[in-house]
Amino acid sequence: MANVKINVEQMRPLDAGGYQLIPLHGYRQVARSRNSIGVRRKLGKAPLDKRWTTRPYRNEEVLSGAETSNRNVGVRLRSTDLIVDIDPRSIQGGIPAAKRKLRSLGVRLRDYPAVSTGSGGYHLYMCKPAALPVRDHLPDAWKGIEFKTIGRQVVAPGSIHPNGKPYTWAETDFDPDDLWLGAPTAPANLLRAAKRKIAKPSSFGRDGQGDHPCGEISTILGHMNVEDFRDHGQWLQLMMAVHHASAGQACEEFVNWCEGDPLYATDGEEIRHRWASLRRHGIGLGTLYKFMRDQGCSHLIERRPRVVPHDEFGEAI
Repeated sequence: MANVKINVEQMRPLDAGGYQLIPLHGYRQVARSRNSIGVRRKLGKAPLDKRWTTRPYRNEEVLSGAETSNRNVGVRLRSTDLIVDIDPRSIQGGIPAAKRKLRSLGVRLRDYPAVSTGSGGYHLYMCKPAALPVRDHLPDAWKGIEFKTIGRQVVAPGSIHPNGKPYTWAETDFDPDDLWLGAPTAPANLLRAAKRKIAKPSSFGRDGQGDHPCGEISTILGHMNVEDFRDHGQWLQLMMAVHHASAGQACEEFVNWCEGDPLYATDGEEIRHRWASLRRHGIGLGTLYKFMRDQGCSHLIERRPRVVPHDEFGEAI
């Protein structure tokens, strides 16, 4: 199959709009190792670098490197960004059904800058209040429609899907060249539906359960090398420790961190399922702090007086 070239010009409206661009792998690249069923993962939508969520980039250098190496480009989302990701492959009735559902929340696709994905879906670009926490998706009836914000990235227009089809700006009433003015604000009904509920402190337990809110978990994970946790046993221990430390609230922060590993960049749903299946497991702050020391970020352990962790397993790892 002939190599398809990316189109950097399609990416420039995002640069003009102040979005942070990041390098992704080339659309034909696959992982060197195989997964549990013997398949090499496609990396075309995965970030090129470790710590891509915090690493500084210059857009012009990202675009120049992408054009030279024919690599895809991603958009690293900010706290004010909201992307509605529509995947018709998971929606009964496809795009028409998705449009009907979104209209019930005040969203008309033509009112927003939209990218046609290589798989037949859309990325709708919107703005939201920076302090508004957003859930990843709505109940099962809305399967195929996801929300993405800070800590996530989406593939930029002009890039190429692993299937060889391009991401392009869709024809809507919002000209992408006007993104320098800012993306439209998401409608109130959508924001209410997408808001992520945060447990109240009264629901937190003893022994450090809930001692670290989602923002702290995001900072802690940002100092850890995700590729050091490819061993399933260690990864599972870390997930259980983060689950305990956040009282089960930091699912999206953990998923976003896991997706920073190119081998697992598209495994978000499976990771969420594993997180949701966690029950009482005996892993807590001791395990988390052990991993933090191993990763050289023990300085992030808050020094205020707290209950001594009871998870002896954390001290024996």
